Amino acid sequence: MRRLSSWKWQTVTAVAALSFVALVPVVYLLVTQVQSQRTLDAVFAQLDADDPGWRLEDIVRDTNAKLPPDDRNPFLVATSANDLLPADYHKRLCEFPDWLKAEPNRLLDPIVKAKLLAAMREMEPALDAARDLADLPDAGGNIVVMPPNPQDRLMQREQDLRTTVALLRADATLLAEDGKPGEAIRSVRAALGTARAMGDDPTLIGQLIRIALGAVACRAAESVLNLGEPDRGLAELQAEFLKEAEAPKLFVGLRGERACLDRVMEEVLPPRPHGTTDRAGHLDMLTQMVKAAKSPPDRRAAALRAVPCPPDGDLRYMMTILLRASTDRVCDAGLRNQGELAAVATGIACERHRRRTGQWPAALADIPKDILAAVPTDPCDGLPIRYKRLPGRVVVYSVGPDGTDHGGDLGEATPKDRRDYGIRLYDVSQRRQPSPPGETP
Repeated sequence: MRRLSSWKWQTVTAVAALSFVALVPVVYLLVTQVQSQRTLDAVFAQLDADDPGWRLEDIVRDTNAKLPPDDRNPFLVATSANDLLPADYHKRLCEFPDWLKAEPNRLLDPIVKAKLLAAMREMEPALDAARDLADLPDAGGNIVVMPPNPQDRLMQREQDLRTTVALLRADATLLAEDGKPGEAIRSVRAALGTARAMGDDPTLIGQLIRIALGAVACRAAESVLNLGEPDRGLAELQAEFLKEAEAPKLFVGLRGERACLDRVMEEVLPPRPHGTTDRAGHLDMLTQMVKAAKSPPDRRAAALRAVPCPPDGDLRYMMTILLRASTDRVCDAGLRNQGELAAVATGIACERHRRRTGQWPAALADIPKDILAAVPTDPCDGLPIRYKRLPGRVVVYSVGPDGTDHGGDLGEATPKDRRDYGIRLYDVSQRRQPSPPGETP
């Protein structure tokens, strides 16, 4: 056998070396793809075992199956009321931005009130329909139809509920000012029914809408209680606020979002190792958050924050890292909402105690059990809802997602200004105060 010449040998060696170098990344990618797919398959198998029906098509089917009959569905009632509004309703309501920011014990400026009443009279047919939400105690929801990419789902009808709740808040305030507290309480119950109208919408944005609607109902209750002395409907209102506080909005939203985002990642991410790894990491993270959302209120905040997320800059989990930031914000909103609703329910119990005894309770534990069976837990820190006596008023509050007690500082009317979340209840002598100077537009 003839030996290869030196240059030929070097050529063969070089070609072999280059071939080996070229094969290494190919083999690495194949091995990594197999490993990442096995990881994803294991995540799927565990989810199927722990949470049957977790996939998007199953959640949509189950959500739609739970909807009440059309004539008892608050979503359809609320959106039907919106359809009765005049074409320029939004422009008309936007003429009165300042009255929503007033202290809850202050009357409207007479000029502002006259203009607002004139605008509301044009919306009376819509209001008549919206008030019926007070008679629909069960949750509702729109029929969920998911497009191939869930991010393409339009939710305009759901967003329209913001108009319904704004109308009912204005209605409740005006009725309370006119010495009709019983009718005003009914409008507050209808406002809370607008929040229930979102039902178990299987998306975070859907549950965020429900949270926002509930916050408006809280402000409506605060106004009505501080503009008079309602003598009926308080027990029912208290029970409904407490029921809304206990609705598992975080759990429903996170569980649905897990399925929606998995479908999005299936469509968007390439079927290569990093895409498969990212999808598995996202499912694992959201699954842990879903479990944390089911924790008792006194452990929920810590459990949510303890869910690990891949470190920033890890290219294998870019989508998971981006999604974590948005879910954290929604989790904070959910905790804030539950605490505020529970505080308002407790505040209504304080008002009932004052009406019975003639004075505010010295402590929440002093409220009779037939009025408040148990002091609710603040989901933001696991302690009982706070109660504080201040000059001329009491404050019942949750400390909010930051977990810091700011002494009942509820700030202004918008959540951005708030540090604690709850309700102010003024002494009777401090109610129905005149509007502050300079309020008239």
